[in-house]
Amino acid sequence: MKTAYQRSTARMVEQTINDDCIIAAVERYITRLVRSGMNKPIGLVWDNASSHHSAQMDEARERRKKRGVEIEFLPPYSPTLNRIEIVWQRVKHLWLPP
Repeated sequence: MKTAYQRSTARMVEQTINDDCIIAAVERYITRLVRSGMNKPIGLVWDNASSHHSAQMDEARERRKKRGVEIEFLPPYSPTLNRIEIVWQRVKHLWLPP
């Protein structure tokens, strides 16, 4: 049996990614986990993008906490813990011309 995570697919949007988009995407993901029978605590780890600390995101985070979803933030600058930073470093040094 596949988990909700394994069934998730990438989405392409032709608009600016803002708080509303992030909140909706996380809500869809959490809903899929719960519907799939997930009965364990859900934890999300976010980087420190400014949009992750907006008032709207803080409100959404509080609503999620009431549903048993914990959101933790990476330390302020932690490229070794944030995998996308490793990808960008490789792109910068291996694929882009000097």
